[in-house]
Amino acid sequence: MTPSTASRWSPPQVVTLTELVWAAIAAGLRGNLYKHGQHPVSIGADPWLHQPAATFVTLQRHGELRGCIGTLEPVYPLGESVARNAQSAAFADPRFCALSQRELADTSAEISILTPMIPLAAASHAALLATLRPQVDGLVVRGAGRSATFLPVVWQDLSEPRQFVEHLWRKAGLPTAAWPADIALWTYGADKIDAGVAPRST
Repeated sequence: MTPSTASRWSPPQVVTLTELVWAAIAAGLRGNLYKHGQHPVSIGADPWLHQPAATFVTLQRHGELRGCIGTLEPVYPLGESVARNAQSAAFADPRFCALSQRELADTSAEISILTPMIPLAAASHAALLATLRPQVDGLVVRGAGRSATFLPVVWQDLSEPRQFVEHLWRKAGLPTAAWPADIALWTYGADKIDAGVAPRST
């Protein structure tokens, strides 16, 4: 599969980020993990790789989710963020067992590079549903001691705003009709990069 992305990322940049994903996962399969205090992937010297960025990496196998980990805030530089989140999605998503070598050939990856979060003022479910932009907005909800987010890519599976919000509430552990007194909402965008499947040499 040929990597693809939003146009603001050049083809060489897409290739570099794609290579980082698979290099990080390959290193993890050898036991070289960021979580062990190692730095198993060479990021490179290009300045754009060292700009702070919030990213997610999503893995799928046979069209089903196989791991998704990221940060909503720019904790690491772009290159390191992508590499760390690729490893975390493969080996540290608590919903799944660690990715194995035999699964690799059937696994695809997608990178989401997030725009800054923007607070969303909404006083009710109806106001939130009227404000959300399908296929565009990622959404964060925090309230009643719980929180969750959906990336913009989730609109592909939940195309109606009501569906999107109800499933996000469930992910956060909130009743779908709840509107916590301390609710806080943010939207954000994301540039999506299709990192394809693992190279055969991985």
